[in-house]
Amino acid sequence: MGEIEECGARPTLNVMRVCLTEPTYWIDIEQFRAVQGSRFPEAGPLSSLGHPIIKAGLKLTSDPRSGHGYQIHASTHAKAFPTLWRELKSGQWRGLITQQDDAGQWWIVFAGLEREGDAADVYKLIRELGDDDIKALYPTADD
Repeated sequence: MGEIEECGARPTLNVMRVCLTEPTYWIDIEQFRAVQGSRFPEAGPLSSLGHPIIKAGLKLTSDPRSGHGYQIHASTHAKAFPTLWRELKSGQWRGLITQQDDAGQWWIVFAGLEREGDAADVYKLIRELGDDDIKALYPTADD
């Protein structure tokens, strides 16, 4: 895993490759292209990328106290996640953010659009996660 970024929530590589693939939501299309091409250094600090859910992570973590008081996602307890998952919201975008330890990097581990009644609804996808799926969302050595 890379160095801790001072502010913001860093999206995992999985989030960038799987969840943030629609260019219309990106503020900077060149950042989108760099991310999709796995040219992450060209994109800039990952916790500051121009995507609504990443901006929500920056806002949440810019005040160290805010993340600890933010809404804990209901699935955290129901599915016995290894760490508390907090919910990010920006328009229709929803994300899950966590820290692996109290002083560590904030990570965006899942993101998607709220689409009530749709098969691709982020809340539906979260409810369907199995234990192995949950473990796979956490940052890896590549992150």
